[in-house]
Amino acid sequence: MVEYAPQRFDPSAFAAAGLHLPVHIARSVPKRQAEYFFGRLAARLALEPHGLGAEMVKTGMQREPVWPPGVIGSITHAAPWCAAVVPATRRRGLGIDIEMPLPPDARASVIATALARQELEALAAGAPSIDQETLVALAFSAKESFYKGLHGAVRRFFGFEAMRILAIDPERGHIDFAVAEDLCPEYGSGAKGRAHLRLLADGAVLTAFAR
Repeated sequence: MVEYAPQRFDPSAFAAAGLHLPVHIARSVPKRQAEYFFGRLAARLALEPHGLGAEMVKTGMQREPVWPPGVIGSITHAAPWCAAVVPATRRRGLGIDIEMPLPPDARASVIATALARQELEALAAGAPSIDQETLVALAFSAKESFYKGLHGAVRRFFGFEAMRILAIDPERGHIDFAVAEDLCPEYGSGAKGRAHLRLLADGAVLTAFAR
């Protein structure tokens, strides 16, 4: 995990760090350049313990990170945080996601489009000491992590409604969920799973899903 200040980012950092600067990132706004740079820097740090720190994490057709052959990993960013992970044990899929506290308008949009009433009730019942702002960010993040971790097996877009949150246990650091549609042989309708969570500084949240 890397903490950074996007407003102070200079694109010359790519050359100084020996990181590739794709054309579409070079043409983007400074905020996006900073996200990409620190995401790839975090990826390098995650690869180093595996002896792969010199390998490049490329960008796919859908602008997803393309890891070196045989490697499963995940990158996420939400200023001022950026993180990447490469698991020490063999995994088939992995997703991590960081979210910052959501402002009222964004929170209302997430509730309307990504969370059913039963999910909100389960979150409130399982974590009564956590404010709704953080709970909604956690739910959104968990669904993003689930999507990232399963996308390689499903190979198509699927919406937030495909994952239904059943319970949250912030003390033990996990969110239990059920799958609401047939996504792949491993995760068909009715299958159960678990995402992991961590509360960061300044109200930020981190979730992870591995299979």
